[in-house]
Parts: sequence; structure tokens; C-alpha cells
Amino acid sequence: MAKLRWHAAFFDVIRLEFEDFNSYLEYFYEYSVGIDPKRIDVVVIKKKDNVEVDKNIGVILRKYNIIEYKNYDILLPLDEYYKAHGRLRFYAAEEKISNVDISLVFFLYSRPDKLFSELELEDKKICKTNYNGIYEVLGEGYKTYVVVINELSEEDNYWLVNFHKSLTATEIKQLICKIEKKEMLSVYNSFVELIIEKNIKSFKELIMQNPLRALTRQRSFIKLMESHGFIQKKEMEITMKKEKESILKEKERVLKENERVLKEKEQVLKENERVLKEEREQILKEKERIARENEQRLKKIKTDSENIIIRNLMQSGMDCEGIAKVMNLPISRIKRLK
Repeated sequence: MAKLRWHAAFFDVIRLEFEDFNSYLEYFYEYSVGIDPKRIDVVVIKKKDNVEVDKNIGVILRKYNIIEYKNYDILLPLDEYYKAHGRLRFYAAEEKISNVDISLVFFLYSRPDKLFSELELEDKKICKTNYNGIYEVLGEGYKTYVVVINELSEEDNYWLVNFHKSLTATEIKQLICKIEKKEMLSVYNSFVELIIEKNIKSFKELIMQNPLRALTRQRSFIKLMESHGFIQKKEMEITMKKEKESILKEKERVLKENERVLKEKEQVLKENERVLKEEREQILKEKERIARENEQRLKKIKTDSENIIIRNLMQSGMDCEGIAKVMNLPISRIKRLK
């Protein structure tokens, strides 16, 4: 398989691995250094200051990170190891980067035991980090790591592990579904294409077991299937037409459901308004009743008080005319109490 295809796919994989932190990272694919441009194998990753990437392979990241990738059938000989260091030093000198701010990371499929032995003979020390599959090479003057992919766990590094291993039809389906959930099939097209090509037998089995529409709803994937001869153009057009119809039906269903919910809300609102109106009318009637009762009570209290005063004045010897004049009451009222 062509080298560029592996490296383009690996570029997708490394972004998938760091997807939770991609807003803090900048990626530069096939970075060129020097006048006669020499390309660093895969990517330069720049990390924002004061950001911790809380992930096992996050331990490798400094502010500037040179990532060298070798696919599973390529070993890393000593001369290639030192060429990578030369590219890093050239890059650091061009960009004026200090040793504490840069790292060199090799992603390899298998542990390079021969390379490790040769480095130890040159007084370099190989240290295993706290994370399986991640080794640090001490003695280079800056952080240097070797990440051994077949020692990583699928739980921690799903994309890297599945990038290399042979996949069953079920595993391919799970992988496609995971990427589709991100709605990023077109973004990670190189990775998906390599997975298909590397697992042709399993993928053919998957296509036979599942209708295409059951696998994906994304046009980019359907077009990818056509380019690999898994479906004919006519079949693709039929599939896309069905998908359009399916999307339209789903939109209509959602629209009807929204209309139903809106009507229910309107009915509830009208009922609430009716209840509120009744409650307001009841409260108003109750206020009027209480006001009448209070008015009657006050009137009775006033009348009783006047009667007491009238009787007291009568007992003191004042005649009816005098009492009426003093209390400003009709004389007939005074005479009724006599």
C-alpha cells in the first residue's frame, strides 16, 4: 500500500485520538523544513501554553511536537532515527525553539528492540513510562518518545489500535458507526478508505450482511463505496434517492409531531386562561361579598354607638330637640329610643 496513503490515514487517526483536545492543538501535515524542502514524515503538532492533555499519549506533548510515523511493515533503523533528530534540530533552529519546548515522537507498530539495543550501546537509556506502549529515550537533550501501537489498549487508544489490526465485519461496522456519529466521515476519509482497503474481505462480508443504508447515511461514504466498486453508480443513485426520501419523511414526521405538540400546548394555554378567568371572577365576587359584610358591620357598630350616646344624654336630662341638634340626627330617630 502506498506510503502517502498510510500517512494521510495516520494524520486522521492522530486527530481522532486527540479529538477532545483539538481546540488546543494545531496540526501541520507533511511539514517542510529547509530550502530544498525536506518533509518531516507526518505532522507537527503545536500545543497551546498551559494546557494539559489528559490522555495516555498526552504525556508526549510539549509546545512543539514532531511526529514521525512508520507503518506496521517498516522497522526503524538507527540511521533513520538520527535523520529524524536532524530534521527536528533543523526545524528547532529555523523556528528558534528551545529544547524544553520541543519533543520528537516515533509511532511504530512493534517495539524496535534492535534500535533500543543500539541506542543503549551509545549510552542512551530506554525508560518505560507509566503508560503501556510509551517509551522515553533519555540522553538526546530534549524529550524523545517511542509509542508502540501494538502495546496500546483499545480502551485508551481505540483509533490507533484499530488502525493497524485486522478487523472483522462487526468491528468495521462499529468503527464506521463511531465516525458517523461525529458526522465527520468526509473529514476522516483517508482513514476510512485505508481501513476498507486493508480489510477488503471483512468489508465485502459486511456489505453482503447489511443493506448499504443500514451502514451509513453519509453521501461521502456511499461515494467511497462506489469508487471501490462495492456498489454501482445506479445503485448509489437509488440509495441516495431512498435516503433523501427517508430524510424527507423524517422531517415531515418531526414537523407533524411539532404541530401536535404545539396544538396540545395551545389547548393547555386556553384551559389555563379559562381557569385563571374563573379564579379571578371568584376572587372578585368574594372581595365584593366581604366589602358588603364589612360595610354592614361598620354601619351596625356606628348605630349601636349612637344609640348608647343618645341614651346617656337622655339620662342626663337633655331633651330630644337638644340631643338631635348635638348629634346632628333626625329628631324622629331620637324619639324612637325614648
